[in-house]
Amino acid sequence: MEMFREVNVKSDKLLFKIPATWEGVQAMRELENKGVPCHATLCYCFEQTAAAASANASLIQIYYARINSYGGDALQLARDTMNFIQSSGSPSKILAASIRSAADAKTMAGCDYILCNERVLKELNNGNADGEVVNNVASNASGSMDVDKSLTDSFTKASFENALKSSPADEAIQLQLQNYLAAQKQLETYVEEFVGLNC
Repeated sequence: MEMFREVNVKSDKLLFKIPATWEGVQAMRELENKGVPCHATLCYCFEQTAAAASANASLIQIYYARINSYGGDALQLARDTMNFIQSSGSPSKILAASIRSAADAKTMAGCDYILCNERVLKELNNGNADGEVVNNVASNASGSMDVDKSLTDSFTKASFENALKSSPADEAIQLQLQNYLAAQKQLETYVEEFVGLNC
């Protein structure tokens, strides 16, 4: 954070993207307590989103198309997460991502943010998406479950990781972490070459 302060970048302009693993959630809790905003990513099950909300992660990302393609229900996950956030008083916000059509965007209406590509935005702007836009994610929406705000107190590393293994999260996280490691190695190689050229 000191590096950003030196170049006059305020903390509210930063968002650190952290995978919602058990260790990631613990890191988010510590960072948020220090005023460092965190973005919980690779969220595929309620245990992840609830834990991230309990850690006061600034942003929780839910992947609509990806979750549904794995046989999950992304809308239900968003509803349950919103219900937990409101019940627990967490300041977390929900970002809906993996939006592939205007219909997907309208389905996730009610999330705090919806990440759309240019094609989807044009489709929405042109009015090609049928139907009225309603808040499908509200805590009082049909299908929302009652959530105990103390639920996450019972989470252990073992129970959390078991939940991941029974959801699309485990496979997706392992794949993405491999991609992160590969990207890190590329960056390290680039930095080494750059430093070597400028010594």
